[in-house]
Parts: sequence; C-alpha cells; structure tokens
Amino acid sequence: MESSRPVCPAKTLYTTKVEDTQLENRVYDLQWFQNRAFASLKKIDNGVWDFSDSVLLYTPDAEKKYETIQQTDNAYYQEVTRPERDYLKKVASDIAESLPDKFEYIDLGPGTEHKEQFFFDELKKQNKDFIYKPVDINERFLRMATEYADKQGLPVAPLLSPFEELPVRLDGFDNMRFVSLGLTYANYSPGEILPLLKSIAANKGQVFIDVQIRDRINLKVITDIYSRNVYTISEPKLKLLG
Repeated sequence: MESSRPVCPAKTLYTTKVEDTQLENRVYDLQWFQNRAFASLKKIDNGVWDFSDSVLLYTPDAEKKYETIQQTDNAYYQEVTRPERDYLKKVASDIAESLPDKFEYIDLGPGTEHKEQFFFDELKKQNKDFIYKPVDINERFLRMATEYADKQGLPVAPLLSPFEELPVRLDGFDNMRFVSLGLTYANYSPGEILPLLKSIAANKGQVFIDVQIRDRINLKVITDIYSRNVYTISEPKLKLLG
C-alpha cells in the first residue's frame, strides 16, 4: 500500500509529540515498575491486599515467560491464541470494510504473535491509507511490532506507554482512530477500560475488542492451564515487591 506518510526511522523509535513534558521524558524501566507496584497495592481486608494491576505482568524480566506460553506447541497457544487467530482471519475483511479510507490504527498491546497481520492484509487489499501505532509498555515487544510493520513498508509510529497515558500522549489527528484491543481487555474491569478506550478513540474513533472467547475455547482447559502456570507468570510481578 502506498502512503505519503514516511516510515518512522529506527533512531526516532518511541518518540512522540505530547503535551505533558513529564510524560515525554518518562522512562519505563524496572524502577518505574517497582514504584507502580507499591502504588497499586490496595488493602481490601485485614491481611488481604489487591495486587491485580495487569501492567506489572509486562516487566522486562517477564518477557521470556510470556513468549514461552505463546510457543505453538504450548497448551495456551493451542487453546487461546490459535482460535483467536482463526477468528481474526474470519472477521478482518468486514472490519476493514467498515473503516474509512484514511485513519490511525492504534494497536493496544500487540504482543509477539503479529495478529495485526490479518488487518494489514485486508486493509492493503481495500487500499486503505493508515498509519500503524502499536502501543506497549514492554520495549522489546514494541520493537518487534514496529520492525514487523516497517519491513512491510507500512508507516509506523510506535509508542512506549501504559494505556492510561494515551489520551495525553497521542498526537492530534484530523481523521478517525481505529483502536484494537485483544484479550488484555480481560485484565481490567469494564468500568475502568471502557471509558479509557472511549478517550483513546476520541470523537471520530471506532474500537474493536476481541475478548469474546467463550464460544471458541474450553474454559475448563484454560482454567487448568492458568492454575498450573499462575506462579510462573506472576513471579516477576511478585519480585517487584521484594
């Protein structure tokens, strides 16, 4: 797909025009995650604390553990990721058709599986003009998504950021935003994530949430998988508390 927008060069990776200079200079290193971990703790009863902030699952130390569960011979991949890919392949054409000729593609948490490719393919077929903006708090995953799109000649403007900072961080744009969020949606309460998605999409935007998985997975199998892997997945998060 041809576009008048230049591909974001590697040397400007993770830069963006923002209104808040404190956000502009923020570094999301291990210290940032540790500070957020302690700030996120909420006492809900005597001896019982809420430590459910899902952003803390994506520390630099958690990268390999996350990639391990996404391997194709892994039960999680077979039960969750593969059916999700099949579903996206099925609906991508209709979603692309519903979008205007020019827009921003805000990909919240692209991860490592490149599921955005299903949209890329259909958007190219339909000659849509878009700039791809992957958003992730993990620098490695964000770089993977950026390089993957860049190799296809797509205009890319990556953003290293937690989702809640996006309404301030995103550049002004005259055309609409297509905001895509996968199963990460389930890490939030609806009352928290839905208003945030509305703010990110802005007035002209559309939001696609790929979270309805009950019709395509075996919930008992998934429960067993999480039960077996809960410590492995949560260990880097728990280490933030010392």
